[in-house]
Amino acid sequence: EDVVAPDGTVLFEQDGYIEKVADIQKMVDAGLKKVKLRALLTCRSKYGVCQKCYGWDLSTRRPVAIGTAVGIIAAQSIGEPGTQLTMRTIHSGGVAGVDDITQGLPTVSRMFDIVGNVNEKILGREAELAPYSGHLSIKPEKSEYVLTLTDSEDHTRVLDERRVPASVRFMPEIEDGCEVRAGDQITKGFVNFRNLRKLTDIESTMHTFVESVKDVYTSQGVDLNDKHIEVLARQMLRRVQITNPGDSKYLLGQYVDRYEFADEVERVARLGGQAPVAEPVILGTLKVASNIDSWLSSASFIRTAGVLTEAAIEGKVDHLLDLKSNVIVGKKIPAGTGLKPYANAKLTYRTADGYVDIDGPASPNAKSLPEWAPVELKDLDERLPQQLDWAGYDEFGGADGSFTRNGHTISAEKARLYLFDDLGVSQRWTNKFSEVGIETVGDLVGKSEEDLLRIDGIGAKAIEELRDGLEAHDLLYILENNDDVADEEDLSQLLQMVFSPDGPDDILLGTSAPTHHADADEELLGAPIDDKKASANGAINEDMASLDELLNQLVDTDDAEEAKDNDGE
Repeated sequence: EDVVAPDGTVLFEQDGYIEKVADIQKMVDAGLKKVKLRALLTCRSKYGVCQKCYGWDLSTRRPVAIGTAVGIIAAQSIGEPGTQLTMRTIHSGGVAGVDDITQGLPTVSRMFDIVGNVNEKILGREAELAPYSGHLSIKPEKSEYVLTLTDSEDHTRVLDERRVPASVRFMPEIEDGCEVRAGDQITKGFVNFRNLRKLTDIESTMHTFVESVKDVYTSQGVDLNDKHIEVLARQMLRRVQITNPGDSKYLLGQYVDRYEFADEVERVARLGGQAPVAEPVILGTLKVASNIDSWLSSASFIRTAGVLTEAAIEGKVDHLLDLKSNVIVGKKIPAGTGLKPYANAKLTYRTADGYVDIDGPASPNAKSLPEWAPVELKDLDERLPQQLDWAGYDEFGGADGSFTRNGHTISAEKARLYLFDDLGVSQRWTNKFSEVGIETVGDLVGKSEEDLLRIDGIGAKAIEELRDGLEAHDLLYILENNDDVADEEDLSQLLQMVFSPDGPDDILLGTSAPTHHADADEELLGAPIDDKKASANGAINEDMASLDELLNQLVDTDDAEEAKDNDGE
């Protein structure tokens, strides 16, 4: 909503951004005590986080682009400085005290894992938390302190009493006779966030969590933005624990996604049943990773056998909504331009008058402009150098779409065969071929075995597997660099050009031409022989006997005229 000052002045409009400290000072000067802001921890987006709640991209100082993998950015921002925390503890001179140890990586790891017991040898003593709100009195007694918590009104009713060692250190704001609220930290030490969650609300717990993690990094000289911690903290809060299943499909104590739980409550209420009841819980990163909806991602991270067994028993379906599961199955990840909104994006081109939308489907892999492309683009495309490595005969005189190069001819269907999927070449060699752009049979045309052996990592074993795969599809001739075939086909087309004036205007030397003529009924010298094998290979075979006869006649005529001239002399 709009940020409105007490006098009715609108300071900031809805969906605007707080960009600098001066904006905050402006609200303070106006007398505002609190405003409603979007935050990651309260974002209601079911998948990921929304652009408004995340805010600015810290690398561009602009609103984050839709499709940005903010989870990966957060993990890297937290994990990379973690190595500095560890190294700084190791290389610091002198005797390491408790603070030095607890201000390093073990503390952060313990915070994100949130397991049951606290190892005091590593993390130090667990902090004392106020179990109730009230009046706190601190009385020293021999080698310990007696902490007594009474009600705030008349201080007569004792709410809690406990003893702590005299070696503990109290928080700066804690002193004898102060007022505390439930969940306030009384002594210094490691905060058990599960216990804190039982004493206060979930928002206060996660605020304390974010500040605690940030304090560890700040104490080591690492500046870490809150939003990176909040991204991970939000995932730790995605689950709720069922305390009363009611008429729902859940079981007592089951962990379910909070958004799925909300949908189930709405469904049960609509049917007139007893709605289930649940309470928010904080799960560690390990627990979160093993309890996400994607069983593919869970199995790839931890408890592979257990996750797969549970998924099989429950008949789970993975809808491939996260990054890792799509990587596992080899699909485009749902991030960046892989999102659906980008797939339906419009193509525009820039003119002198500005950007103009282009209507119609567009493919970034298209090798030529579509018919609906603007005239300006077509004119520019005609001036660009053309690709001469390949000659495709799709829609050329009714040919079958064969592709040729350097005298070799293969059908379009066989040219699309993949080395790994169709030829059976090992993944190890397929990756090496792919690095230099060889993924299909069509990419092999024109390359000899010597050319392939020059590829880094390719040896005799790889060539042997490749030859076996090509031989199984009758394509072994692709690797045989037979220059005689190319010369033969060049001569064939040259003869066709000389003796078939009604034939095609474009003669492609160095490649085999389509088996057709403009006038099929006319008997022309050099017409293709009706040979099924030759037709299948897409090669032109000339009637060499007719050609020899014609050449002999020309030679005999020249000899006769020369002899006649000699007699006349």
